[in-house]
Amino acid sequence: FGEKAREVRDTSLKVPHGESGKVIGIRVFSREDDDELPAGVNELVRVYVAQKRKISDGDKLAGRHGNKGVIGKILPVEDMPFLPDGTPVDIILNTHGVPRRMNIGQILETHLGWAAKAGWKIDGSPEWAANLPEEMLDVAP
Repeated sequence: FGEKAREVRDTSLKVPHGESGKVIGIRVFSREDDDELPAGVNELVRVYVAQKRKISDGDKLAGRHGNKGVIGKILPVEDMPFLPDGTPVDIILNTHGVPRRMNIGQILETHLGWAAKAGWKIDGSPEWAANLPEEMLDVAP
């Protein structure tokens, strides 16, 4: 211990009181593994913590299909656009974004979500598609 112990400083950070989260990753960096570290640092531990919270204006979101976007404005349901039957619109996509970025999966997932909301049981298997009613398969070009 002695002289060597005085040179070591604990610079640990803690989650602030009242906050919580789920540890989603831990990375350990050290000089022994030839990691580049700031001067005077021999070992660095990074802990990645995910927190659940409500989205707000300016938050950046990413989907499963490589699409990403920024929340521009969150409006109450009564101020949102709606369909002729009064159903509010859940998501508005830029028409230039899908063909240009080739992320058709987002559109397919949206339509499958509508079908599930209507009571369809969707599992994505080929057998499921084979059991669709004829009027669902008959799509005009």
